[in-house]
Amino acid sequence: MLLKSLLIILILAVTHVPVTPAQTSDSFDHLAKLKASDPGSNEHFGNAVSMSDSILLIGAYQDLLDGSPNGAAYVFRPTDDGTRNWQEVAKLTPKVPLAFDDFGYSVSLSGTIAAVGAPKSDDPGLESGSVYLFAPSDEISDDWTQIAELEPNDLAAGDHFGISVAIDGHRVLVGSYRDDDNGNDSGSAYIFERDHGGIGNWGQVTKLLPFDGELIDQFGTAVALHGSLAVVATVSDDDACSELQDCNSGAAHIFERDFGGSENWGQVAKLTADDAAEDAYFGQSVAIDGDTILIGAPASNSEHPDSGAAYVFRRGADPQDWQQIAKLVPDDATAHDQIGFSVALKGSIAIVGAVWNDDACPADPLCNSGSAYVFERDSGGADNWGQIGKATAPDAETDHQFGYGVALSQRSFVATSPKDDLMDSVYQAGSAHVFSLTLFCDGFESGDTSAWN
Repeated sequence: MLLKSLLIILILAVTHVPVTPAQTSDSFDHLAKLKASDPGSNEHFGNAVSMSDSILLIGAYQDLLDGSPNGAAYVFRPTDDGTRNWQEVAKLTPKVPLAFDDFGYSVSLSGTIAAVGAPKSDDPGLESGSVYLFAPSDEISDDWTQIAELEPNDLAAGDHFGISVAIDGHRVLVGSYRDDDNGNDSGSAYIFERDHGGIGNWGQVTKLLPFDGELIDQFGTAVALHGSLAVVATVSDDDACSELQDCNSGAAHIFERDFGGSENWGQVAKLTADDAAEDAYFGQSVAIDGDTILIGAPASNSEHPDSGAAYVFRRGADPQDWQQIAKLVPDDATAHDQIGFSVALKGSIAIVGAVWNDDACPADPLCNSGSAYVFERDSGGADNWGQIGKATAPDAETDHQFGYGVALSQRSFVATSPKDDLMDSVYQAGSAHVFSLTLFCDGFESGDTSAWN
C-alpha cells in the first residue's frame, strides 16, 4: 500500500478525456457480503480477488494456521441464479503450508483453475517466492486440490516471485519484481504453460525482461494476461523525470507471442501516461481484455493531489500502435482518494477502486473507507468512457479500504475491504461485497450493450 506520508505532492495541470456520467445513481444493487468461514484478526481476507464466470477467488495472505500467518485463498460459488447467496466451497492452502510465505498475496482465476502467489516462500532461498495452481476434479466439483507448484529455473533469494499473477486458459504470467537481472530490484516476469515439458506439466516457456530495465524499476509489480498478450507493469519506472533516481512515474510493457519469431514473446510497446509525472505510480494495477488495457495510477495528481486516475489504452491496426484513449477520473474525486489502486476490465465495463476515498466519514481526511467506480465505454459519446455509478460498502467505516481489490464478471462485480473488522473482537479480518451490474444493463450478459438504459 502506498503511504500518504511518503508521497511527494506535485501539483500539475493536466488534460483528460471528460467523464460524462450516463447515470447519476451512486449505488448498485448490493447482492452479498462475503467473509471467511473462519475469520480471524489481521488476516486481511480480500487483499486480492479474482472472478471467473460464477466462481470467486479471494486471498487472505495473513490467514492463521496453528497461530502462525500461513495465508490462504477461498473459493466461493453462488447458490442461486441471482447470485444473492454465495457459499464458501473450498479453502486453498499448499500441500505443505509454511508460516510467513504470504500465500494468497496474489490470486487469479481462469475457468476452474486457480493460481495463488506466495511471494515470500523460501524454496530455494529466503523470500524467493512461488505460485501454486489448484483445480477441482471436474468443473462442477468443489474438491479443489493442488495440481502444480511453479518456480522459474533461475529463482533466487529475495526475488518475490508470485508478487503478482495472472492466468488465462492454460497459460500463467507471474511477476518477480525484485529479481536483479537489470540491477537491484529491477524485476522480471515469467510465462508458464500446461503441457510444456510433458503432458500435464506446467513448464516455464520464457522469462520476460523490458528493453530498458533498470535498478529499482520493480518490473512485475502488476501483471495481466489475455490470450497472446501479456502486460507487465513497472511501477517505479522513472521515464517522466529521468534525472531523478526515485521518480516512480511508472510504466507498463506489452509483450506478444510470436512477435519477433515463432513462439517468441517479444515486447511490442511500452505504455506511459500522456501526463506522466513524478510519484504517480502508474502501473500499480493493470487489466486487459482483447485490445484494451486499463492501468491504475493511484497517486496521479489530477484535479487534486494524489487523487489518482485510471488510463485506457487501445491497440490500432499496427500491433505496436497502442494509444491512450481515455483518462478516468470520477466526478467526485478528492485529494488522496487513491483512485486506480485496483482495476478490472471486461468488455465495455471498467471497475476502478479508490481505496482511500472518505465517503463514510467525509469530515475525516484519514477516513479511508473506500469506494469503487464503474465506467462504460461509449457512455456520454462514442469512445468516451463515462462514469455510470459508484459503489460503497453498505456498512462502510473508517479504514475498511473498500476497493482494495476489484473483480468483474458478466453480471456482477466485487470490491473487497481487507481491513473490515467484522465484529468487536475480530479486527481487520476482511470482507468482500458483491454488486449487480444488471441495474443499468439488461443485455450485458450477452455482450449487447444496446439494452443499457
